[in-house]
Amino acid sequence: MLKEDSRKLQGEQILLQESCEEVKRLCEEAHKKIYDLWTKQQ
Repeated sequence: MLKEDSRKLQGEQILLQESCEEVKRLCEEAHKKIYDLWTKQQ
């Protein structure tokens, strides 16, 4: 029972880590696009 729960939690942790990495990548991409637009207006 505990091993099964541990395995499920480990799987969820991996999914959360991947989601966090994707969010970070998207934020960096959005920041770059906003910065590029801002520099074009200057």
